[in-house]
Amino acid sequence: EAAGGTELAGATLIIEAVTDGLVLSGATATQNGETAKGFAVTDNAVTFESVENYKTIIKGLPIGEYTLTEKTAPEGYLVAESIKFRIADDGTVSVKNEDGEYEETTTIVMKDEMSEITVSKQDVLGEEVDGAVLSLSGVDENNAAINFTTENITLGEGAEIRIGKGTSLIWASGTGATTLNMLPDGTYTLHEESAPDGYLVATDIIFVIDNGEVVSDNSDETADDEIIMVDKTAASVSISKVDVAGDELVGALMQLTGVDAADNAIAFAARNYAGADGTIIEWTSTGTAVAIKNLPDGTYTLHEEA
Repeated sequence: EAAGGTELAGATLIIEAVTDGLVLSGATATQNGETAKGFAVTDNAVTFESVENYKTIIKGLPIGEYTLTEKTAPEGYLVAESIKFRIADDGTVSVKNEDGEYEETTTIVMKDEMSEITVSKQDVLGEEVDGAVLSLSGVDENNAAINFTTENITLGEGAEIRIGKGTSLIWASGTGATTLNMLPDGTYTLHEESAPDGYLVATDIIFVIDNGEVVSDNSDETADDEIIMVDKTAASVSISKVDVAGDELVGALMQLTGVDAADNAIAFAARNYAGADGTIIEWTSTGTAVAIKNLPDGTYTLHEEA
């Protein structure tokens, strides 16, 4: 069941004997008076799948000690820890607690915690970056797009939702980390749509969720179930056109171009210079210095056209 006490459907569970020599082939499992979903029994194990609203009734287990293990959790939940229990001569059932002692019970309850993955937008110093627009998309094991709802996201302090349902979640980061809830197993892409002034857009982070946990990603910053996307500080320059005496000149037509480390032309936008759109920033000097902001790493050429 869920941590809140609701019966969860879709968990695959197996009961295995700890006591040597036990034969389980005579055991049965029912749900609402019918054979349990996914029921299978061998001499060594009883397997079944949980269903919504109904408990699973197991009968016919011999006297001895057992382990109840969750092989797969329902989508959006974490696999629970295994439970050890025993059946006494008089048929009573006892569960082993955290102190290693057995407590008598009539119902064995295995609780699944809701999966939670924290997304933190940080600068190179580890401080939260406010105002970055982030999007999350994903595909399941069949490569079908995953659909999200607002239940899948808990916004951090100061964060704002932009799109809360569909095949993409989009939000603006705040001063606190945002939590992603109950994400089904699949492959996800965290993308930065736009970075705040003074920062560069980060590389996409691709991560894989299996049984509610992050099992792989392409980021060196990710730890456990925390996805950390780091924005590097962007360079800004001030450009002046002056005469030999150091006085600002008016009327010179200036151009700025650049290439990245792979020798690809750098594309400029309004966040670099008002009205910029393309591989050239062009302006006419007016007697005051011009500020070019948020420049990515690269090699730049300043050219006087006329």
